[in-house]
Amino acid sequence: MEKPLRQWTRDDLDELCRTKTPESLYLEFKKTIPLSKEEEIRQRKAGITNPIDPKLAQGSFADHGRNELLEEVVAFANAQGGKLLVGVDETKDAPPRAATIEPLQELAKLERKLIDSIVDCVEPPLPSFQVRGIPVQGETAGVLCVEVAPSPVAPHRVKTTRHATIRRNDRCDRMTMPEIHRMVAMKSGQADAIAQTFAQSSHKTRERLFDLIDNLPGTVIGEPLERRVRARLKASKLSALSMRVTAIPLSSLNLQRLDNLDGLVPSGGVCLEENGQLTRVCQSSLFGPSNDGTPIYGGVVHEASHSDLVLSFRAMRDGTVEAVLFTWERTGQLCAFGSWMMDAVGRVLGVYNKLRNRAGMGSMPAEVDVEILSLNGVKPTPVGESRPVTGSKELPESARLGPHSVATMADFESLLNQLAEDLLNAGGRRADGARPLRFDPS
Repeated sequence: MEKPLRQWTRDDLDELCRTKTPESLYLEFKKTIPLSKEEEIRQRKAGITNPIDPKLAQGSFADHGRNELLEEVVAFANAQGGKLLVGVDETKDAPPRAATIEPLQELAKLERKLIDSIVDCVEPPLPSFQVRGIPVQGETAGVLCVEVAPSPVAPHRVKTTRHATIRRNDRCDRMTMPEIHRMVAMKSGQADAIAQTFAQSSHKTRERLFDLIDNLPGTVIGEPLERRVRARLKASKLSALSMRVTAIPLSSLNLQRLDNLDGLVPSGGVCLEENGQLTRVCQSSLFGPSNDGTPIYGGVVHEASHSDLVLSFRAMRDGTVEAVLFTWERTGQLCAFGSWMMDAVGRVLGVYNKLRNRAGMGSMPAEVDVEILSLNGVKPTPVGESRPVTGSKELPESARLGPHSVATMADFESLLNQLAEDLLNAGGRRADGARPLRFDPS
């Protein structure tokens, strides 16, 4: 199911059983916490017809059950990500299908126990996972769910068993040593390729900002481009600014077709939270509501320009999404508005989330790179404000705020809040008391 785990309810669990959803590369069911063969035999000899982990009544589980659950979690992280649901019985079909809900007691304690086990017993640490108990009988009994994103630092293994596992179709298999070596080599090359793409995007953005300023009336002739632009800004008492947000998936989404933005532009966005109330940081997105765009090789681009503002947005079939803003204004009047940056980041994250869901890869992580290039004295403003904080310093010419790895909606919100703080820090200010940001991906 494409819906994020944090939005799941009892109805979603019932739907799995009603439609007899099968286990798959992305989905695993377990009726209860797994038992060791020895414990199962012991209980059956004692006349217990349905053996269960004796620690369940206290909201815990034995080492054998912990290890089996962790190997399932690691298998998803080492593959394409997925969800593990404990408390859902399955059929004897091949592959097994969801049959009935078998609620686990002491759900909150089990949730805490599994989170601690993942943190303590998986190496290297998983960069993105979520554990959530979904109540189905009051608040204390329900289904224990784990959502795991494909990991950029795979392969992982379970410390206590020393096993590295991987998801294949509907199975959790142990990885062979050649597979582990290949994955290490592949991840290293993948990280290098993403870093190179970010560097190319940074270079192209810088070139375009200089070209835009160079084409303003009154440009000095005959000097090298960068010297001309700096002379032009100084003589005209202008400041210039670009903001770039680039998201690249850790594995290509391989979309078959993408020639417009129809259905991809989110209606939600980034909101400030204060006293329980949410307020959009930009009442109308700088990048507009446009759903069309112009087809380009490998994707689609949407551009808009005003007298002193140029906006560019592109989405590609491989899942790369980028928003860039260019602007210039009288020195002392141009600011690096936090709300503008959050609007750009929110648009990129929202479109990326819809692209990965469209590709059937709803948990695919992305690396997100944010860069602000400022020329001739630009100060930052907090999100939701129109003026810099008193005492703010000018931004450095290039302020690189990233890259960051994101996978879940919780990651998205964490990134937004981190970037809002980073922007103030880049201007020499502490971010104490900053209002929290929330993200609506709809």
